[in-house]
Amino acid sequence: MFKNEMARLWVSQSLSSVGVLVFDTKTVRGADGATVSTLVREFGFNDYRKTTDFDFGPAYRYWEKTAPYWANVRARWDATFAQGGVRLKTKVDGMAMIIPLFEQAGRLELGKSVADAEIETVFARWVESVDTAASGTTAVGQSR
Repeated sequence: MFKNEMARLWVSQSLSSVGVLVFDTKTVRGADGATVSTLVREFGFNDYRKTTDFDFGPAYRYWEKTAPYWANVRARWDATFAQGGVRLKTKVDGMAMIIPLFEQAGRLELGKSVADAEIETVFARWVESVDTAASGTTAVGQSR
């Protein structure tokens, strides 16, 4: 199992630019959540600049139509993490779970409906709860 541990430090901020120093460690974890090995450590600086040279209208319209859906998805994640840790039953890229969620959001964007049970179906298929007390891990699968 891969684990992405990320720490971000805000190093500069103004009205037009934000800089973020990023440290990222990717590890291989065993079934019990313990670190088996470290694959790579990355660090860098991401610079974000405010622009007015782009039409963000489509993104704002998408968010207006789908924000309640994504709030429900976040609430479902919160409920899962409240029970302990999680293990995804997908390939490392997680696309098997991501695609159906975005397809559901796309239906909302077209004015169709998505029942909460449909979100639950995606989670039931691709997310497995982990008893963190029994496995000796924290809620995100990190070794204690």
